[in-house]
Amino acid sequence: MRLSKTLLISAALAAFMAVAVAQDAIQTEPTDDTPAVVPTTSDNESAPIFFSDDQDDTEDADDTGDAVDADGAGEDADASEDADAGDDADADADDGEQEASSLMKRAPRRAVPATRVVSGKTIAIDNEKDFCLFLPPMVGGDIAKNEHSAIAFCTKPHGGATPGARPFPKGFIQSHHLKVNRGVDAYVQITGRIDRKKYKLHKSDQGGQYDIKATKDSKCAGYNHFVQLIEPNDDIYCLRCCMQKKDCPTYKSEKGCREIISNGNYH
Repeated sequence: MRLSKTLLISAALAAFMAVAVAQDAIQTEPTDDTPAVVPTTSDNESAPIFFSDDQDDTEDADDTGDAVDADGAGEDADASEDADAGDDADADADDGEQEASSLMKRAPRRAVPATRVVSGKTIAIDNEKDFCLFLPPMVGGDIAKNEHSAIAFCTKPHGGATPGARPFPKGFIQSHHLKVNRGVDAYVQITGRIDRKKYKLHKSDQGGQYDIKATKDSKCAGYNHFVQLIEPNDDIYCLRCCMQKKDCPTYKSEKGCREIISNGNYH
């Protein structure tokens, strides 16, 4: 009886072991769903993974796309910054033009000191061929009789520097000679000949002097003082703009250009 029980137990154990071995074999057998094991060349290195040509192309395309996107984004950002900078510059320029325009619109409506720009009352000497002089506002006007109403005439338009200035009659300026003195006693002068007939000035007109006092609200751009004479009877003119009053003598107008600006060229 005991022997039969022992045999039964042994048989049961053998069957159990057989089932266990069979299940273990089933679990270790590779299937389509089981991931492949990557071999290793050493304990610390993984074996190299080789991609197919399609995979290489895909990766290259992705890298190229990323680079293009990055460059495009950078260019868009740069373009945006340039556009913003341009807009700021345009805005600043517009503000400057509006401010200048506003000042010029206000000037005629109220009394403006001589230190401020008044339309038609500012002359300038930029270079030997680019300068302005005061003349009577009407053709053929007497020089001395229009000292208070004289208007600026220029060889070239100067915009905001000499607002309201008119162009010289064609052929009126016959010659021009520039002289510049630098330093504390800085001045600039222009002298030469005119053709009085081009503005219908009279041979009998011995001329007159225009300066800060005689011509209301007048100034020479960039300087504190100026003295100018037009002498139709002799067909000459002279203008000096000075930092120091002593270099622009206005107390001897009857002496004429050759005395007041004695170092000028009147040929």
